[in-house]
Amino acid sequence: MEDLWQALVQHLIDFGPAGLFLAMIIEGLGIPFPGDATLALYGFLASRESMPLWHLSLAGSAGCLTGSFLAFLTGRALGPAIWKWLFALRLTEPERLAKADAVMERYGPWILVFGRFIPGLRALSSYLAGMSGIRWWEYLWWSWLGFASWVGCWVLIGFQLGENWETAISAFQRYVAWILAAIAGAALVWWWRKRA
Repeated sequence: MEDLWQALVQHLIDFGPAGLFLAMIIEGLGIPFPGDATLALYGFLASRESMPLWHLSLAGSAGCLTGSFLAFLTGRALGPAIWKWLFALRLTEPERLAKADAVMERYGPWILVFGRFIPGLRALSSYLAGMSGIRWWEYLWWSWLGFASWVGCWVLIGFQLGENWETAISAFQRYVAWILAAIAGAALVWWWRKRA
């Protein structure tokens, strides 16, 4: 699997900013993809003067926006059908649909800006926004702000870290993995107590 990832990364690097654009479309669709590490890698390449920094920021933001807008349109077109599958598979409950709609209604624009920094929320927020009924031009505006901030942040981190970008990203991902594991453990204990 690691060899496949390295081969994919090498192909993306060969394409330059266009490769970053394609990679961020995958990220914007919510498909599991190491977007943070990819952006940091491109930032590192910019630090070695092989790519212009502003080209990378623009290509990454545009790619994320393109992929997430496709996710938004999917959520708008298939929203109720998606929830029916989640209900049938018992992955969520009908009450959560109302809660998700309420969250998008109340915090919609801010979720689209600040939620881009949270991996799970970043993957789902575009689909939820599509189901919430937010106007497409509002969605594009707030998503552009969120993705431009997120992409710019990670590209700059890679640029500043230079040769140490891979070590720093791996340490960050380990830290996030422990936090997510602790949250999952707490949720499991809460669920178990609720059922008892």
